[in-house]
Amino acid sequence: MAIILSLLTVEGDALEGVSLTSSPTLIKQALQEKGHHSSLFDDMLIFYDTLTVLHFDDDGSPSFMEWYDPSYWNIASFIEETFPQSSPKQP
Repeated sequence: MAIILSLLTVEGDALEGVSLTSSPTLIKQALQEKGHHSSLFDDMLIFYDTLTVLHFDDDGSPSFMEWYDPSYWNIASFIEETFPQSSPKQP
């Protein structure tokens, strides 16, 4: 069975010291500077190194995160499950 953990994000939350009240582009850039490579789409930021997805509301604010269990998901199945059909946004 695949295990996915979802958590709601609230105002004032931070990830690796990066405020989640920033824009999706700034969150991506700040986390990339800390070594977390990701792809930014319209409504999500996908971190393939940690099998994590940060979802955004229509206004661009983070709404919830999902963690995929690495003992079940490999990188190929994670990408197939999470990546939308559209291309990533360019910063």
